[in-house]
Amino acid sequence: MRDATSISQAAPAVANLEQHVRDLVAEGAHDILPNLPNLGRIPESIAAGQATIDLRESLSLAADRLENDLLIELYRLDVFTAMEALTRDGEAFGFTNVTLPCGNVDGPCVGDLFWDEIHPTTAGHEFLGHAALSLLLGSPLGDLSGDGMINLGDVPAMMLALTDRAGYDTAYPTVDADIAGDIDNSGSFDLGDLRSFAAMFEPSAATALSVPEPSALILTALMLAGLMPRQIS
Repeated sequence: MRDATSISQAAPAVANLEQHVRDLVAEGAHDILPNLPNLGRIPESIAAGQATIDLRESLSLAADRLENDLLIELYRLDVFTAMEALTRDGEAFGFTNVTLPCGNVDGPCVGDLFWDEIHPTTAGHEFLGHAALSLLLGSPLGDLSGDGMINLGDVPAMMLALTDRAGYDTAYPTVDADIAGDIDNSGSFDLGDLRSFAAMFEPSAATALSVPEPSALILTALMLAGLMPRQIS
């Protein structure tokens, strides 16, 4: 997969991963968490980006087949979206370098997402582990509405969680806001998560829906809720 630039080259990777899951189930595994980042975002290979998008779609279809054939549950960690958010606005998650490898391979890589040309740093792995844990606990990062997706429907849910927690818990009883809302992995769900929440959206998503960008929606909602002081001219 490291040298793939098209779906035809990525197809064998799908078959291999599907067979690995079948082998694991044959050995008794029943809760499996596959994942795939956008390989086009790692320092080693920008060219693999489109192939990774194709592979992601093919893996989703393979996951459907596996669940139907083997009657198992696959926890689908969306590392692709998480990595896109990290590279879109790394500072929202505490990273200052999201494109180049850490230059200090023998010491701490403070603020770096990648340790070398391929692998995340300890901090990068910690964030992905945080995302995986939230999924396993039933409240995926950013999915404040509990519909299984991160979309504009999560914006009013997040506003409600920040302004009226009791009301939120009543409206969304299946979601733990402290888990789903701690998007920046700070250890708490608060206003500091708004920037990382906005980074989870594709930049074109809001435009396609003919609405303001998610970040603008969030800021507007906060002002209406009285959580942010209005600028006085």
